[in-house]
Amino acid sequence: MLNISWLKKDKAKSEAVPPDIPGILSIRSVDDLLSPHQGMMVQIDELAGLSERNFNRYYLHTIRNFARFVQLLPASEVHHHAGPGGMLTHTLEVCVNALKIRRSYLLSESGGAEEIAAKQDLWTYAVFLAALSHDLAKVAVDQSVTVYDADRKAIPWSPWDSFLDEQGVWYSTEFQRGRKYRLHEKASLLLIHRIIPSYALNWLSGDRHIFEQWLACVSGDIENASSIGEIVGAADSKSVATNLGADSSRMPAVRTKPLHEKMLTALRHLLNEGELPLNRNGAAGWVSGDDCWLVSKRTVDATRDQLTQEGHSGIPTKNGRMFDILQEHGVLIPYGDKAIWPAVVEGRLS
Repeated sequence: MLNISWLKKDKAKSEAVPPDIPGILSIRSVDDLLSPHQGMMVQIDELAGLSERNFNRYYLHTIRNFARFVQLLPASEVHHHAGPGGMLTHTLEVCVNALKIRRSYLLSESGGAEEIAAKQDLWTYAVFLAALSHDLAKVAVDQSVTVYDADRKAIPWSPWDSFLDEQGVWYSTEFQRGRKYRLHEKASLLLIHRIIPSYALNWLSGDRHIFEQWLACVSGDIENASSIGEIVGAADSKSVATNLGADSSRMPAVRTKPLHEKMLTALRHLLNEGELPLNRNGAAGWVSGDDCWLVSKRTVDATRDQLTQEGHSGIPTKNGRMFDILQEHGVLIPYGDKAIWPAVVEGRLS
């Protein structure tokens, strides 16, 4: 078993909250939200390859709806793009990455040159919409957003029928406890009408083959998402890896996040998303007071897999080295001079 030592530290931090509303943010205009992202907007325009009129109608309109919807909400609690504006930044990065990757794919149903040429713009648009929508419902099902009106009256945000700017002038958010991993994928299609105009959906749904792949990708049906799923998955991983410090192309002056911090971030993510279940029969770990006990091999194997999926390099292949790194940096409470504690777990059978 591994005894993780960071629960006490987090608990102390969480008590030091501002005397006013913690984490309150002002609702902003779309122009204000997109102003820091003009570089990515230009890239999306160039990669789309459409006339100015059609780009504004199909791409820009949808991006502006998305920005208005997510405002400055984060993309995750403790993982990637966890700060204010994280969801918008991450999604635009995924859109740019996906459109770049799409260029290396000859997307078609029949493989014929005529079909490839005739439908290339629709395929590109489907990739873009899948990238834009892949995390759409995270702000609705993973977070509880509170909106405040001018009199500071608090009401829950209703994302299914309104934008934040239709309900108030400020907002704050908390992540749902015990949220279900990947539930947002199933819910994203319920919010599409908030983002994608009907004429765009009419164009997309006009080709059944492309439409089926797009639906599968947005709803998390990886087996049937085919090429669109591959493209968006790779684009998403690149954005996550870059934000977590795994991108080897970063400027030399930028400090790379140490491996033990990457491991700890990945471990927090696995625990928060329920991929390492706690306090039940067959669990990966147990929390008792301020101590978190984790099954050693299962935990480091899952952490290594998570870091690999995110695009990190230089991850040790041997578990012993993983234990050593965590112990060297005080993440683990040592058992003598070792990282692993012998333990007997006794619980009520279900």
